Amino acid sequence: MRMRYVVTGGALVAVAAMFAIPAIAGPSSPVSASDVAAAEATLLNGIIAQQQVLVPPGASMHTSQSAARSVITSASMRSAMKLAASTKLHKYYTAAAYTYAQKTATSGINAQSDPTFRVLGGGADMFNVLTETAVDSSTLNLTGTVRTRSDIAQLQGTTLVPADPTNILDFNAVMIKQTDGSWLISSYSWTFHPGSEP
Repeated sequence: MRMRYVVTGGALVAVAAMFAIPAIAGPSSPVSASDVAAAEATLLNGIIAQQQVLVPPGASMHTSQSAARSVITSASMRSAMKLAASTKLHKYYTAAAYTYAQKTATSGINAQSDPTFRVLGGGADMFNVLTETAVDSSTLNLTGTVRTRSDIAQLQGTTLVPADPTNILDFNAVMIKQTDGSWLISSYSWTFHPGSEP
């Protein structure tokens, strides 16, 4: 029995699913089943955080045209967003991995200096871990797929044209157990799943 994670109403929910690939957790595994579940949850929450730190305060895909047009990220707002991103991403990444995650977030936040571009939402779901490999009791390699979503809009004249592009990604992550028992993302890389390229 394996677990598949979905996000419903902002909550992380584990859904039982059957897979042919055997789970590594068991009597002979250096990583317990509960640790595997904790590592997987941290990874998904880190991926979601990476999407959500790009969303300005008060932005929503479901706001009115006038409200969405007012979501303009000033230089001071972008600075505040970068600071908030730093705090949030530190919860999920080791120091080395955090540097890259923050650089990616900073790039996405800086892109919002374009007055015709809006980021109104973002997230991830359809998280499916395909393989789990325990290197030792505190190192776990995970591979699988996840769907990411960006809720954006482009100002064309006086009208905001919304879009919600999604991509399915094939990921490879290394999770490291900390001395307090929590798990952090030590390495995370991805490629577009075949057929999901922009």
